[in-house]
Amino acid sequence: MSSQPQAAFPREDVEGISTISVTDHDLELEAANQLYALVDEAMASGSTQVVLSLANVGTIKSVAIAILLRLQKQVKDAGGALKICCLRPEVLRLLKLTHADSLFEIHDTEREAVGAFLGASDSSSAKPAKTGFAINRRRFLVGAGTAIAAPIAAAAWGYDPDELTIERHRIAVPGLQRPMTAVQISDLHADRAGSCSPRLRERVAEQVGLLSPDWIFATGDYVTQPGDAIGDAAQWLADLKAREGTFAVMGNHDFREVRKAIKAKGIEVLENAWTMTHGIAVAGVNDPSYGHCSPKKALSGIPRGVGSILLAHQPDTFWTYEQPVTLQISGHTHGGQITLFGATTLAQYMPQIKRLIFETTGHDPIAHHSFRGTQYKAWAGFFRRPNVSSLLYVNRGLGRFRRLSIYCSPELTVWDLVPA
Repeated sequence: MSSQPQAAFPREDVEGISTISVTDHDLELEAANQLYALVDEAMASGSTQVVLSLANVGTIKSVAIAILLRLQKQVKDAGGALKICCLRPEVLRLLKLTHADSLFEIHDTEREAVGAFLGASDSSSAKPAKTGFAINRRRFLVGAGTAIAAPIAAAAWGYDPDELTIERHRIAVPGLQRPMTAVQISDLHADRAGSCSPRLRERVAEQVGLLSPDWIFATGDYVTQPGDAIGDAAQWLADLKAREGTFAVMGNHDFREVRKAIKAKGIEVLENAWTMTHGIAVAGVNDPSYGHCSPKKALSGIPRGVGSILLAHQPDTFWTYEQPVTLQISGHTHGGQITLFGATTLAQYMPQIKRLIFETTGHDPIAHHSFRGTQYKAWAGFFRRPNVSSLLYVNRGLGRFRRLSIYCSPELTVWDLVPA
């Protein structure tokens, strides 16, 4: 038997079963990363079955349900299973209120949960385990629909801030000499709060390596605030290889030192300027938070008939200029981070959601004061301006403030560019 008494959450491994005691009274986001790491350690040590003791948890909110679902998925993806035990009566009542109790296999005691893994029954327990481990999405949604907390409880199903989604789109660009591939990376937020985890960065790097693109387009917010590891963020970006190079613009979190560090890695930062490459113009603008943002200057002088791709961190830039562009690519919004089943961004209708995610004391003063979202509801995906052929695409970004990502997974965008 091995134990880790010094861990924030005590863990004991016995016969391939890891028992973790959650000591956080509210089971909130600050505890999530520690739990994810602890489960990873358990998996690496050969303990594929996990028992999670919640005896010390005094209340359970929608975020806690999301964390438990994320842990369950993490264990299942590693070929194991998760059982929960030792819930206080008031916590169990809250789970039942939202019908979330059917999402997990719940046992009264640690002995009962471990015995269930070992194939032994605990004769001292009068109550059978609840058998909702095989999650049925329809059952969950129908049940949760009857509860007051249903929208949040249902949304918890889609919680995974490290689950990378690849969006691939084909765009015809006038003047392009040959078909080319580009990947767009946005809103890394390599900060001390872990907005973009090492695991997610590894997944992105792996995918970029497999794609072997011609270009990388980086659309800002590489860190969150002064004091973050600027050099690490710049090095990570520089290590992503593209045959024809990387073009970058700055975001509203990218102060002067960030721009300097990225330039020092040989990455071309476009500051209200454009460059001709392979028959098309690649342009970029400064972010208005840290400099003069001038799309007019950035697009000035591009020859007629030449296709153009404009990098602009904030999507609302799209409505500030008249010159036609083939494509503007942006980020900034994180897709809103919380959506209703991927269809509706809740932040645009619920100011309290926006404050919860983006206005955090841990990110002051930058995030609190400069995050403006989008006045044009350009949260994610494609947009057009009336009577203009220009096209805007908003990438959902990689980093997630407070590690919240509900039906809004981090995104890597792949552009298949072809001659028009």
